[in-house]
Amino acid sequence: MMLKTSLKFLLIVGLNLQNTTVLSEEPKKLEYLLGLSLEELLEVPILGQGETRQIQEILSEEIRYSIAGSNPLKVLQRLPSVHFQASDPWGNYEWSTKLSIRGFKERQLGFTLDNIPLGDMVYGNNNGLHLGRSIILENIEKIRIAQGSGALGTPSVINLGGTIQLISNDPKNFESVIANQSWGSSNTLRTFFRADTGKIGKTKSYISFSRLEADKWKGSGLQVEQNQLNTKIIYELNKHSISLFANVSQRMEIDYADYSLESAQRLGWNWDNYYPDWERAINISKGIATGNVKTLDDAYYIGRGLRNDELIGINSFFKLNEKLGFKTTVYYHHNKGQGHWYTPYFPSSVEIPISLRTTNYRINRSGIVSNLDWKFENHEISTGLWLEKNQHELWRTFYLVNSAADTGFFLSNPDVTQFKQQFTSLTQQFHIQDTFTQGDLKISLGAKSPKVKTTAESKIGNRAAGTLETSEKFLPQIGLKYPLNEKNELFVSYAKNARLFSEGRFSPFDATQDIFSQTKEHLKPELSETIDIGWRLKQDKLQASLALYSVLFKNRLLWISQCSSILGCPDSLTNVGKVKTKGLEATFLWMPFEHVSWFSAFTYNDSKYQANYLDGDILVEAAGKTVVDTPKILFSSDVTYENNGYFARLGGKYTGKRYLTYTNDLNVSGFSLWYLSAGYQYKNSNNFNNVRLQFNIDNLFDKRYFSSIGTNAFVSHDPTGLNYTLQQGNSRQFFFSLSLSF
Repeated sequence: MMLKTSLKFLLIVGLNLQNTTVLSEEPKKLEYLLGLSLEELLEVPILGQGETRQIQEILSEEIRYSIAGSNPLKVLQRLPSVHFQASDPWGNYEWSTKLSIRGFKERQLGFTLDNIPLGDMVYGNNNGLHLGRSIILENIEKIRIAQGSGALGTPSVINLGGTIQLISNDPKNFESVIANQSWGSSNTLRTFFRADTGKIGKTKSYISFSRLEADKWKGSGLQVEQNQLNTKIIYELNKHSISLFANVSQRMEIDYADYSLESAQRLGWNWDNYYPDWERAINISKGIATGNVKTLDDAYYIGRGLRNDELIGINSFFKLNEKLGFKTTVYYHHNKGQGHWYTPYFPSSVEIPISLRTTNYRINRSGIVSNLDWKFENHEISTGLWLEKNQHELWRTFYLVNSAADTGFFLSNPDVTQFKQQFTSLTQQFHIQDTFTQGDLKISLGAKSPKVKTTAESKIGNRAAGTLETSEKFLPQIGLKYPLNEKNELFVSYAKNARLFSEGRFSPFDATQDIFSQTKEHLKPELSETIDIGWRLKQDKLQASLALYSVLFKNRLLWISQCSSILGCPDSLTNVGKVKTKGLEATFLWMPFEHVSWFSAFTYNDSKYQANYLDGDILVEAAGKTVVDTPKILFSSDVTYENNGYFARLGGKYTGKRYLTYTNDLNVSGFSLWYLSAGYQYKNSNNFNNVRLQFNIDNLFDKRYFSSIGTNAFVSHDPTGLNYTLQQGNSRQFFFSLSLSF
């Protein structure tokens, strides 16, 4: 290590003898182009050393092993307690994207990008932005996950469980250009370009662009077409800084058919929607079945999702003096979305028993997140305020069709409007925390106080209208960290969190006016209490952590469907009691040999419902049953090799059995998936040229498995496997990328 450091120093000095660039900029420039070695990565505390909570990080050096264009959530799946599934190789197909951490689903977790709230990750998101559309993967500096509970200053009123924070990288201090071109299975073509201006006076900036297009890995047609643009400008003045950024995304995706367990056995593994066979779709809608088709829900003609997003923000930091700092983020997010489905349940005519149904979304969010940090003696006081106004529209329309001709994108002037709702939500959250040391003991004490007021208007139809205000005056958080010695430390934390009511789908307003009026006074926000106890180790060649946790989830709310999920009837929201969770997380990163590292993460999670409930007049005996889509065992492991420009990573993950019903009468078995990333990186330090060739294989052994479950929600009973709520995982896929930087 000492020899390597000395050689780097001599190289830097030599470079400065040949040009006039300021010496302090060259190490940053060189390290950026050379990247971090395995030895240097082991020196970075990625397992949360020094924190009073369970925290882990994925750095940009780790992200580069992923398939180009991947969803940041897929990058996290190697970490403990992260259960992520999708039916495409990038993890970007949003209808299939499913995430849970310690039994809490995506709608109960918090997500942020550079301190901007992204809401939840459910399909048809009404309060934020999906991670796959929020930022280009190459522009992420690190991803920070708190499995148990996020920091008090996290702008979220929905995270009963943990939080995921994306931190983008800043413009470089030197001029640079990066270009990446990727090719792969299913006619995949992905292009990435980024240009940094370097420092110009007190300003530096970058602009980047990516485009991904690929066919479906089964069935016919294009699966995804997405364009993204990211740009950032930073102005630095002494110890102050102001940055302006803009992220734009335009995305279109084509759906895969949902399966039931029964239809999977009957129709086979390569079954998909009927496109481009219009006549077959028409005949089946008329009841003229062919082959093994038995129901209208076995497949449809085609479905697609359209999403356009613009996210802009200003981050500022002012160091008022040596002990006082103030930072604030002002942001605006606009979303235009439309989901298409050729439905056989709403005929256009006798001859054409199909129409095109669209679900339409509009989001206009603006907000501010401010924090004041004050250090004195052995105390660090942090306090802050988050304010947001969200105007959201949701409406359902139908278009009568005459043929299979493409009816275009972002349709308007429908033939029928089933319902239309408009929402205005005002959110505020205050927090304060004191982190101080008492001898060797580090202690953090604090609390937050969130409040949400939502007003809904029903413009068309019988959807709910009215005002609902929810708040929690005191949600405390306590953490302790105690070093046993220089290498070992213990931590303990407790946090109370709430998921406050908001607008749109999966809210009390997702009901008829009568149901909303009857239930709104009796509903309580969902609450959770989380306790973590853990140990961490950090040595020269080894990092490890072990955490035990217990979670009590109160006031669990369940949407009781009034019809088949695909028909989109209003639901009835019901309090169905508590969930208790206990578990263990173990992680280690070890370098047994020079140039070789081994990472593993093991999770045992036991989440069980604590009460029975009524589904109409039927008693659902859920007490003591395991939470749906929550495997008890997760185990991931990978081995990485890097030497003289050559690199390779071979890894796999085991996901345990998952239940499909609240009474656990139906399940999908566990499975193991493997992946490979390998290549060569050529570095010319004198000219600062970097060429990287990378080869990725997803689902290395071509495993057949069900990835996402619950795409059309869960039911209490399904003994014969008739609920169309499963998606297949993708077959083996190959990708090759060529990256140049100079």
